[in-house]
Amino acid sequence: MDWFTNFLKTIKEQSPYYNMAFAIVFFFILFLPIFFSTAALDKIPEFITWRQKYLPYISIVFVVFCVFGGGQLIKKIVNFIRGKKELSKLMKEKQSLLLKLTTLYNQSQKQFKTQEACIQWSNMVAPLLQFNNQYYSNFLASSHQINIKGLSGTLATSLINIMKSQLEMAMEELKNDLKTT
Repeated sequence: MDWFTNFLKTIKEQSPYYNMAFAIVFFFILFLPIFFSTAALDKIPEFITWRQKYLPYISIVFVVFCVFGGGQLIKKIVNFIRGKKELSKLMKEKQSLLLKLTTLYNQSQKQFKTQEACIQWSNMVAPLLQFNNQYYSNFLASSHQINIKGLSGTLATSLINIMKSQLEMAMEELKNDLKTT
């Protein structure tokens, strides 16, 4: 019986198209009288005799190939649909993230009135940049330095420019991702 289970495993591992092609062939053999007239079938009596002799086996093989091939095909279709849904969900998340980042970028275009306003802004932006570790870590380094009291205006401006630059790059990456998919 071990040979039979190995045979079924082999069939199951085949391409669903391969299995369905065999199922169609066996379906054709199984229902041969439907496809040909009796006059045409009388010309190939050996085949008809062979078919009648092995009809139960042909039926079993047809069912096996049809079940495995059909099941695999259904599985492929379900996986394809599931992948499309996941991709659609990912695109919506990216669009939402891009919208949030754009809003925060527009807020940064105004001059920060206080150091606290800049710190609040950076605290809102930083968690959103976690989708890309490079932008996140660069932004975070400047964000930590912005928290130092008594920074010179030049250093503070430089740090803010670095943070804005990282934010712009993150936005561009999201825009490119949305264009390509």
